Amino acid sequence: MGLLKKLSDSQIVSEKKEQAVVRQEPVQQKSNSVGLLKKSLIVSNEDGLDFFEFIEKYKLSHCALFTKKDNNYLAEFSFGFDGASICQSFSTVDFWEGVLHSEDQILFFNKQNELLPFYQFFSDELKVIIKSICIYKTKASSILLILNYPQDKVSTGFSNDIKKVKLHAGISKLNRRGDSKQTLSAEYKLNFLECIESFVLSEYKNISDKRIFTALSNALFYTFTKNFPSPDVLTFISDGIYNLGLYSKEKIPVELLSGHIKNDSRFFFGGHAPLMTLEEIH
Repeated sequence: MGLLKKLSDSQIVSEKKEQAVVRQEPVQQKSNSVGLLKKSLIVSNEDGLDFFEFIEKYKLSHCALFTKKDNNYLAEFSFGFDGASICQSFSTVDFWEGVLHSEDQILFFNKQNELLPFYQFFSDELKVIIKSICIYKTKASSILLILNYPQDKVSTGFSNDIKKVKLHAGISKLNRRGDSKQTLSAEYKLNFLECIESFVLSEYKNISDKRIFTALSNALFYTFTKNFPSPDVLTFISDGIYNLGLYSKEKIPVELLSGHIKNDSRFFFGGHAPLMTLEEIH
């Protein structure tokens, strides 16, 4: 279910009651959302899947692609990781060389003593749900990390796909054109720049790597792409700035839409989420 459907339902309820209570599901649990990405899963084996297609195909709830720059790694692309976990993913080459002794192998960590070294990467909220960690280190030294994927479900197809996941995560492929047969009811500019900056500088000011802003923006954009499936359109403009085109029959009040987006953004930014701004484009 997309966010727009939830907003429409909440409007109906508000007409019947003076005070409507809108129940919001955590963003990280929306792994079953149906978006346009499913239509792009038909790719050749030679091409392989990009990061987001891989998540869609295997219904992954928590996954991150750690990329390497100089002597450090960072979860530059992720889904199901909150803002704290993305920032805490900043790690050294020495750490990974200490736990991963080979490339091109799918490794599972299930025991408590095996999981402990990885807890440093996760917020308290995510630590409590970790039952297993699947890790694959590519020949290009990027690291794919998946939480709680059943080891007994690792098929030949999964093994082949994980080894061909493209390092280019496909952010540009998430942009899509609106349906010419639908009527655009409203268009908005979503600006998370102040929100991201406030969160990083307040909570993780010791991180100087500018990639952290891109990593947070990538995760945010992918999550909201799933929250606004077709025919609605979310377009990536730049890190932290997106355009949202709504094709609903009824126009959603700006205050209501803004409130719901900020509420979902708390998963990433906590108390800094209200700094997000929503501006209607006329």
